[in-house]
Amino acid sequence: MGLLTYLFVPVFMILIGLGLKRSPNNNPFSLQSIVFGAVSIFLVSILVTNSASEYIGLYQRMVESVFAIWIIFCAMAIKNQ
Repeated sequence: MGLLTYLFVPVFMILIGLGLKRSPNNNPFSLQSIVFGAVSIFLVSILVTNSASEYIGLYQRMVESVFAIWIIFCAMAIKNQ
């Protein structure tokens, strides 16, 4: 179940960014979503390819930190509207 989170959340972050880019008030959150999605895809690929690494826990926390930071940016964007 956790693997699905790591696979789908980065893709949907990018899709949200692309969807917001088409909106009439092109806000900076769209670019932030695309960047955070790309960074999380990169980190998830490191997590999957180095699954036997001794730093697997660190990679996992880095991915989850990107998710949490994106949620904070999302909350700030909603608050400022």
